[in-house]
Amino acid sequence: MNIKNVVGLVVAAAGLSACGGSDGGTSFDSLATRGDSLIEKYEVVELTPVGSMPTAGTASYEGVAGYFFSEAAYDAAESAADADVLSTVSLTANFSDSSIAGSLGNFKDREGVSVSGSVAIKDGQIMDNVFMADLDGSITAENETATVRGVTYGGFVGGTAEAVMGAIEADIIHGPSDVEGLYGEFIAERK
Repeated sequence: MNIKNVVGLVVAAAGLSACGGSDGGTSFDSLATRGDSLIEKYEVVELTPVGSMPTAGTASYEGVAGYFFSEAAYDAAESAADADVLSTVSLTANFSDSSIAGSLGNFKDREGVSVSGSVAIKDGQIMDNVFMADLDGSITAENETATVRGVTYGGFVGGTAEAVMGAIEADIIHGPSDVEGLYGEFIAERK
């Protein structure tokens, strides 16, 4: 997990708070505050030791995700001006059957463009202390709806999987020959 990019996305969330707006009770300010709190708490925390991972029951996680429309911008993320979009992330890990699922929603565009929709995190598998899942959904911005498909992968952190961090790699499909790459990361804490 590249913690530099996770730190970058949360710093971006803080800088984006000046853009204002709200959707479903989630504003830039609340995303920034939540993201800052999570990154401060988990930025130096190691992956959960495999032997300390829960093996039964479920856990719910909530947090913040940040996205970039170019891999170069994603790789170079250093400041608030770098993130293109923020959202909430909700996950449920089922440790009994080693699955993980959730959603990305409440999207906020850095330019103040209204973005609606949601992306499902589905068909996820937990392997030891890491996971991989599919992304599938749609988003609408400026009266244009696009399909989002991709993957997310990452790991559980803390002594007993108190949080999860992950990377996002997806395509935004506007049409058969109009595909845009989307890159990002998220951090979420057990509720």
